[in-house]
Amino acid sequence: MLEALGLHEVTIIYAGWPRPARFEGPWLKDVLAAVGVSGKGVTIVALDGFATEIGAAELAAEDWLVAIKRDGRYLDLGQRGPLWIVYARRDGKAPEQSDEQRWPWAAFLIEVK
Repeated sequence: MLEALGLHEVTIIYAGWPRPARFEGPWLKDVLAAVGVSGKGVTIVALDGFATEIGAAELAAEDWLVAIKRDGRYLDLGQRGPLWIVYARRDGKAPEQSDEQRWPWAAFLIEVK
């Protein structure tokens, strides 16, 4: 179902990772539009219970990707799947630790606020 929304690519070069990572998936804004929601914040919940809130302004400030693939392979539970919510900074700067902390992995629930 997510692939039907169109796959987009985001490559992230993060200092703490051994090499750049290429993520593929639909834009979060397209996922929300597909269920009739726009202009609202979300809470992303991971399998381990970790949850992060992304406000409407934050959603608009970056191009959030609902990643289902990393480096051409589907994300599974051992690879931070089933979903990993990421973005490449619009300002072109390398991601910082604060960015990575905003990327929930092993996500399975997107709750609209």
